[in-house]
Amino acid sequence: MNLDIIDNAIQRHLRWVAEFNAALAGTGPRDFDLEIASDETACALGQWFSSPESSDLLGEDFHSRAIALHGAFHEISAEVVASFRAQDPSEVTQALIAALEDLSKSLIEFLEFAKKRLIGAPPSWLP
Repeated sequence: MNLDIIDNAIQRHLRWVAEFNAALAGTGPRDFDLEIASDETACALGQWFSSPESSDLLGEDFHSRAIALHGAFHEISAEVVASFRAQDPSEVTQALIAALEDLSKSLIEFLEFAKKRLIGAPPSWLP
């Protein structure tokens, strides 16, 4: 079983996060459509989650949990964009960004946990 695909999924997510942050800061080298920040199927990770390959690899339970985390991540991404555009007080936008960072970290940790589970991690790692 080639589990590098999970590492690739994590890298896709990290690239999206970097492009999103650069777009918000106006420093991005490429055009990033902030209008689709809420669309969890528009990013490479979301497209992978939509494939049967990801469901087969992760298993139905882990797949549905990963999709839920990913969906929440994109929901908060849209809130960050809205707050930024509305010129909300900086503490409001920063609180949303902190929540987004937490969700991103949780998603990555969950995918890493799923990978360890698949490679036969010690029983202490398993639910």
